[in-house]
Amino acid sequence: MYKEPMRAFYAASDADDWRGVVAQERAATAVAAAVRASRPRAALFNYCALGRAYQQLGDFTKAIEYHTQCLAMAKEMGYRVGEGQAYGNLGNAYFSLGDLCEAIEYHTKDLAIAKEVGDRLWEAGAYGKIGNAYQELGEFSKAIEYHTRHLEIAKEVGNWAGETRAYGNIGIAYRSLGDVSKAIEYHTECLAIAKQLGDRAGEWQAYGNLGNSYFSMGDFSRAIEYHTQCLATTKEVGDRAGEAGAYGNLGICHLSVYEFVKAVAFYEAQHAIATALKLQHQLAFAVMGIGATLTLQVRADRKGLAAGASQDPGPHSHSSASACLNDRVRRAAKCLQAALDDPWMEISHLHDCTWPTSPSMRETRKRHWNISKSTSQGECSRDVTRVPGVGKRGAWTRRCLGAAAAVLRGFAAQIIRRWPQESPLWAGIQ
Repeated sequence: MYKEPMRAFYAASDADDWRGVVAQERAATAVAAAVRASRPRAALFNYCALGRAYQQLGDFTKAIEYHTQCLAMAKEMGYRVGEGQAYGNLGNAYFSLGDLCEAIEYHTKDLAIAKEVGDRLWEAGAYGKIGNAYQELGEFSKAIEYHTRHLEIAKEVGNWAGETRAYGNIGIAYRSLGDVSKAIEYHTECLAIAKQLGDRAGEWQAYGNLGNSYFSMGDFSRAIEYHTQCLATTKEVGDRAGEAGAYGNLGICHLSVYEFVKAVAFYEAQHAIATALKLQHQLAFAVMGIGATLTLQVRADRKGLAAGASQDPGPHSHSSASACLNDRVRRAAKCLQAALDDPWMEISHLHDCTWPTSPSMRETRKRHWNISKSTSQGECSRDVTRVPGVGKRGAWTRRCLGAAAAVLRGFAAQIIRRWPQESPLWAGIQ
């Protein structure tokens, strides 16, 4: 009865066709229930495949249901490797839901079993996942501790890909702690290994992290250089979400050196990709960037217009210039209001402004994840789970936009405070 559906199920699982796996859910669960006593490993495989599929498709609650069944079965069988894998999968699912303390608990159990069975590569990965959870909680010193253990074991077993990830994560943590020089050191190591491996995805992430680090130092020319290399590499590998993030980072860099036309062009490129892929966080970031850039451009142009007026310009030049400025003000106001109303800008705020010093860190981070969870259930999908070809790098893209979003929010706050007094037109639009 289920011969053909199960053939399709196994083929989809081998091909990482997660929608194909879920399409055969009814057959897979029926077969798993039927063979659970006689062929427990086969039943375990079915449940694990369904759990992974729902995880990749963004239905983390459903994923947890299947991973919990896997865990129960592995314990019944005394299958420690399967038990550890289930703990790891549950940790991943709870991390995606934002329950970071629960994620740490499951990954810690996963780590214990990895040590018990003597699998060093598995152990290294578990350290890295615990480090990621602490990083999301804003506990950067602890994150560095776990990422350093990941790095040490990766070096020991010759896992260069693991080294690349560990170097990158340690660099991000040091930058979050304000030690930008140390961050650059680790990101440079990450880039060197990625180049040796021919890991183009790892390269663009390292370029982006270096760009963000130099931006934090105020070295905007170096930041632009690295973000330009990041952009070129994302185009080469066809990572559209990464490309959008690179455009956004170039936008904030050019805005910081008052190159308004270039900044708007980069933000508009980011906006186009974010709209096509339904990346709500990047869409909000691009709209905020356009609004802030246009507003600052208008302020600069108004000074030029006032200076020109004293030189007795022609009869039409002043009125046409004023009309152009008014159009820009209207567009800027519309963009800023749309961005400030978007819950994803609140996420960026929580990511960037409350990390090392807030006394209610865990509650703040939980609030962040609650916002992201509620917005992801609407029409706009989370790129980390739903955009083909992006995978977990979507989380990196979201995280690396945080500092730039903070700068844009600073511009917006100044604009909103000052412009009602400076411009009757702006006050009228508000």
